[in-house]
Amino acid sequence: VERTYDREGRETGYSSKVWREDAWIGVRKYSLVYDDYGNVAENCIYMWNESQVDWIPEIRTSRSYDSEGRLVSDASYYWSDGAWVGSGYMKEYCYDSNGNLLFDARYLWNTANACWILNDKKSDQFDSDGRLIHSVSETTTQRIDITWDDRKIVRTTYILSGTGAECEMIPS
Repeated sequence: VERTYDREGRETGYSSKVWREDAWIGVRKYSLVYDDYGNVAENCIYMWNESQVDWIPEIRTSRSYDSEGRLVSDASYYWSDGAWVGSGYMKEYCYDSNGNLLFDARYLWNTANACWILNDKKSDQFDSDGRLIHSVSETTTQRIDITWDDRKIVRTTYILSGTGAECEMIPS
C-alpha cells in the first residue's frame, strides 16, 4: 500500500497493489480532496486497467460543507463511457444560524440530459425558541403542509399534483 499526504498531514490518497509474476500490479487507488475547513470534499476510487496500463475512475463522492462544518450537498457518481454519471440521490441542505435544518432536497440523475433533477424537498420554519412551527414537504406528485402551534398540529393540508384534489385536516 502506498499513501500520500498533503502539507497538513492529511491523507490525500493511497493505492493497493498485488505481486504478479515479476511485478507489482495496481488493484485499486483512492484519492481525497479537502475543502478550506478540512472536510473531505471529494473521494475518488480508481481501478487498475491492465490493457490501458492506467488507473480508470470508478466511483466519486462529492460533498460540500458550510463554515460550521454542516453538510450542504452530497452526491455520488460512477464512471461510465468516459463520463461521470449520477448515482442514487444528490442531496442539498440549508441551515439557520441556530443549526436548524431549514431546507433539504433530493435529486435524481436524468440520463437523457446528464444532470440532476429535483425529486423531493422539505422546508421548515422555526420560532425564536427553535420550535418547529411550519413544514412543507413536496414531491413531484404531492405536497404536505403542516402548521404547529404550542407543539400541536393545528393544520395539515395534503395536495395531490395534477388532480387538484386537496384535503385539509384541522384538529378540534
